[in-house]
Amino acid sequence: MRIVLFILGLLLAVFLVVAGLVITQDFQIYPEVTRARIARYRGIRVEAPRDITRLSVLTVDKETLDVWYLKAKKQFPPVDMPISQRVFLGRVDSDESVGPTVGTRRRFRRDELPRVAIIFRGTDLPISAYLPMQRWLEELGISSYVVDYRGFGESSGWPTEEGFNIDADAVWSEVIQREKVKPKQVVVIGHAIGASVAAQISSDYQPGALLLVSAFTSLKDIISIRPVIGSFVSLLHSTFEVEDYVGRLFNTCLIVAHGEGDKVVLDSNARKLAKAYRGDNKVYLVTAKRANHNNTFEATKGKLTEALMRCYADGL
Repeated sequence: MRIVLFILGLLLAVFLVVAGLVITQDFQIYPEVTRARIARYRGIRVEAPRDITRLSVLTVDKETLDVWYLKAKKQFPPVDMPISQRVFLGRVDSDESVGPTVGTRRRFRRDELPRVAIIFRGTDLPISAYLPMQRWLEELGISSYVVDYRGFGESSGWPTEEGFNIDADAVWSEVIQREKVKPKQVVVIGHAIGASVAAQISSDYQPGALLLVSAFTSLKDIISIRPVIGSFVSLLHSTFEVEDYVGRLFNTCLIVAHGEGDKVVLDSNARKLAKAYRGDNKVYLVTAKRANHNNTFEATKGKLTEALMRCYADGL
């Protein structure tokens, strides 16, 4: 009888653990939401720097998104950039074109060069954590928008994978209309889980370049290799595919950046994403030996500048 009770108790414990994981998976996937809700309840607002403009973007399902916008004061490529980084695009001949690139006779029209970037952030850091990335883009002469998804920061609603993609579509439309740019003049950036959102919107609109930082192939791939919880991966209600969307790119330059010290998402994911590309443009894999999940951008910033320059020198 005791053995039967023990087995029943063990099964009940397993059931409760699994049920707890299923019920709370939103809080595990979107940890920043809890902090945002507490801050909102306490009336605490994340203040943006003076040069940041806060925009409200309305989605088709009537959610309001908080977006941080930083306008670049110069054009890409900036004339004060070191010549070692500018050589890929050559010298600026006129307002309409950029000089021939190294190793090719092609000339680049000004309307083929990047003017704006959309950043889809991870879910475990506040929107302010992406200011260094916006400053980097500003130095390159690229204006930038960082999206606070539904449920995050001061955005309304509750986060879901489908909702994130609706948010991305709303922000894309807003940027295209506001900036009056072509898709080829847009750089889309995704960090961590934001890589899925970035890859999805890129597969739809084919921007000039897609930069994935600390990205996984899919959420299910990451969860499946974890002890214990990996056994219940089929219970996930979100997949956040990245590899599949990368495979749908056909004329977008792909840059994949990853830290070899990343213990959250192993760097093998980056190599798989690079191999998944089937398009006719270029792929650049950028790594840093001691970088982790959240500092890969800072550790690879110089290499990312070079890769982005090469993207636009290689025929976009």
